[in-house]
Amino acid sequence: MLIRLLLIFLFVSFYAMPSAPTPQQVKAASGKQQLLLLNQYMKAQSNVNAREALALAQSLTPNLPLQQYPQQRLLLQLWQGVALTMLGKQRDALILLDTVINESKSAGFSDISVEALYHRADVYVELWNYELALSDGFEALSMLEKKGDLKKIADAQTAIANMYDYQDKIPQAYEWFLKAKNNYIAVNDIKGEVSSLGSIGLMYRFVGDFDNALSYQLRAIEGHRKIGDQRKLAISYNNTAIIYKDLGKYQEAINMHTKSLELKRKLGYERGMVFSFNNLGETYRLAGDLEAAKAYLTKAESLANKLKNRKLLSSTNLYLGRIAITEQRYDDARRILDAAMQTYQKSNETARIAEGFLEHGNLSNLTGQPELAITQLLKAIEYAKKAQKNVVLLKAYDLLSQTYADLGNYKTAYKMQRTYQSSRDTLFDLSSQQRIEMLIVKNNINETRRNLKFIKQESMLTEAELHNKITNRNFMILAALSTLILLGFFYNRRALQLANKSREAIQEKEQKLSLALWASSDVLWSWDIEKQKVSRENASQLGVNPCDDINPNWENLNIHSDDLKRLTACLDAILEKKEQSFEVSYRVKTKNGEWTWVQDKGKVVEIGSNNEPLKVAGIQHDITILKQQEADLVVLNTELEQRVKQRTHDLEAALDNLKATQQSLVEAEKMAALGSLVAGLAHEINTPLGTVIMAVTHLNAQLKQLEVMTDKGTLSKQELIKCLSISIQSADLIFTGIKRTSALVEQFKRVAVSAKGEGQVTYRFEEIVNTAFHTAFNALGKPQNVTLVAVTQSEITTYIDPLLQVIEQLLSNAIEHAEPNDMLNLYVTMRDIGEFYEVIVEDDGVGINDSERSKIFEPFYTLARHKGHAGLGLNITFNLVSQVLDGKIHCERSEFGGAKFIFSVKKEQSHNGVPNL
Repeated sequence: MLIRLLLIFLFVSFYAMPSAPTPQQVKAASGKQQLLLLNQYMKAQSNVNAREALALAQSLTPNLPLQQYPQQRLLLQLWQGVALTMLGKQRDALILLDTVINESKSAGFSDISVEALYHRADVYVELWNYELALSDGFEALSMLEKKGDLKKIADAQTAIANMYDYQDKIPQAYEWFLKAKNNYIAVNDIKGEVSSLGSIGLMYRFVGDFDNALSYQLRAIEGHRKIGDQRKLAISYNNTAIIYKDLGKYQEAINMHTKSLELKRKLGYERGMVFSFNNLGETYRLAGDLEAAKAYLTKAESLANKLKNRKLLSSTNLYLGRIAITEQRYDDARRILDAAMQTYQKSNETARIAEGFLEHGNLSNLTGQPELAITQLLKAIEYAKKAQKNVVLLKAYDLLSQTYADLGNYKTAYKMQRTYQSSRDTLFDLSSQQRIEMLIVKNNINETRRNLKFIKQESMLTEAELHNKITNRNFMILAALSTLILLGFFYNRRALQLANKSREAIQEKEQKLSLALWASSDVLWSWDIEKQKVSRENASQLGVNPCDDINPNWENLNIHSDDLKRLTACLDAILEKKEQSFEVSYRVKTKNGEWTWVQDKGKVVEIGSNNEPLKVAGIQHDITILKQQEADLVVLNTELEQRVKQRTHDLEAALDNLKATQQSLVEAEKMAALGSLVAGLAHEINTPLGTVIMAVTHLNAQLKQLEVMTDKGTLSKQELIKCLSISIQSADLIFTGIKRTSALVEQFKRVAVSAKGEGQVTYRFEEIVNTAFHTAFNALGKPQNVTLVAVTQSEITTYIDPLLQVIEQLLSNAIEHAEPNDMLNLYVTMRDIGEFYEVIVEDDGVGINDSERSKIFEPFYTLARHKGHAGLGLNITFNLVSQVLDGKIHCERSEFGGAKFIFSVKKEQSHNGVPNL
């Protein structure tokens, strides 16, 4: 599985690119032309010489017109993401690529979206998240299918095939590679066709069909050689070498690996060179030439250390461990394998962990530790099953069977041997089944191509038939005209019948409307303005205002006097052509003399030649119950307001009591904290002062003894020298104790932080971090195992001296508590979060236990008192952040395995000036 991932990754890394400008040409340009040349350079170099490509982009970015050309800006971010992936910074790469994909989709830059989806899929592959990688592949394919570009569709199909290959779904991968090859042939893309041949050859290798695999790979080599594509030719050499190695033809494999190495060296692809050195070392080991194997693996080790790539170095250690076992250097083998396993377990590479446990089990057997070997081999089996590492699984079962047999446990040995045989048969059956499925896929695709050809032939026949049908159509038109004349007669007759049915339907709808009005108790009214007459439907349900004439002075409406003005205002607005509709609520007197609330809605439904209203229609609805509920609601709201006021008064009284209690608690906590601080200071100062008092007492006794001997005249030279020696020693103890006490008092004074330095200034954050790092680095003796890996490139406006002291203390703390012989990487980042800056300082060291993390900011708390630490450093840091920088600080576990300190710095108005760092 790992070899397959390596091969596919090399394919992605060597993706064909046009010739690119040199860095000098890019730097010499300016404006838009410089941005275009930089993108060409980044596209060519981001996956070959990533570090230099990133450095060039970062140096030119501040002066580029990125906002004026958003498409070129997104392309630049895309290639920076690719470069970060090549440097192993997958998290930073994902952030950039997510931004590119989202913004390019919003802007409609589909080509950039597709390219970014491809590269994000590559990152997901390196993170072993194949489902997300496959999802990106299908999304890219869907976008390309809408455009209909067969060349790009074939590229997407190739990417999807790779995704299936990562998941060991060989038949599906084979199917998509064949589809891609056919599309490349359809558009006469020779490069794509040749690359597909190499990929298909790999599929045959994975199912054990080495003849077909070798045939396809040799065809791919010949094709790349004719095209002149050295990048892909290097890949094909590497793939063919692995097939030769599987066949046991080690010399042929060595020749192919050597050719691949020379091409990579010519291209300057150092990471690929490490792969080739490792492959050559392992192949020479299998061929029995251990000296040549060690020579190549030494080169791999040197280059991997230069690149600071632990994963590559761990593969080298695994191969060196195998050689050490062969040479019976068992102590060296265990040490080398332990180094490899440490990296594998830290990165959770299950396949490699399985290989490491297998080699450890073999080593334990050879050194007479069968019980340990059994434990390690069972672990190898467990991880091999997770990673589907079948070769390791079979070797582990076989070696485990031998180990049990050596211990005399033949029953378990037989059981392991049966499991070994069963697993081998199952894998053979699976391989056979995959070959059959691949054959079926190939036949289905060929059958589809034949069907397409047949459909094209049918299409030509259909076109001829359509020509004949057009001729017949003209004759049919003439016949149709004659038919239309007859249909017209029947249509008129049918129309008369439909008119009668329509009248019946209208009458039925009117009846239904009357029933609906009766059921709802609503009144439907119509006002003829010219005739000053109102007609109503269902008026008896409401019991008011029957059909009647309308007095122009609105005197016979039976409207409550308080509501009459609102209604007449609405009606006057209609008559004066100010409004076309109205809605009003009012009270009317019923036939039995009671007042009823109604809601009246009306609208002009007919107008005259001068736009004057002629007829108004509307509906009245009884809302008496609703008005009663509104009145009840007002009463309820009044009661609720009184309750809320009373509750608010009670809560305010409770809040006052709570504040008083809280103030008392704060004062108590301050006194307790002061007591703890004073007790800690007394404890720390007591030790050096005790030493001083003891030395002074002893010195006083010696001087009195010297005085007595002087008075008696018995003082000899030897006694004088002895007294002087003791006096000097006592003086040294007194000086050391007083110096220690003075240092403790100075540290204690720094706990009460108040000074903010020279005021706020704006400064480059990375320069502050570099200054703090070099100060801590030099103060601790310049340890060689410490590296400042990542620093945010930005500006910050704050009090520089306190910020510098905080970062220096956190970096010093990380370095002092790291293992002395382990590499330590430090990461310092900063981001803008509204009113604050958030600064993160983290490392990949030993970290801080959960039980200790809550105490680290307390004064006089330290885990390194044996080294002379007083435990005030992080307390001073806490006070600087909270009192000077107006922020907060806390500690948690880092994703890199060590400690992660996160603190905030409040923003304020910037002042001109540059601090003296």
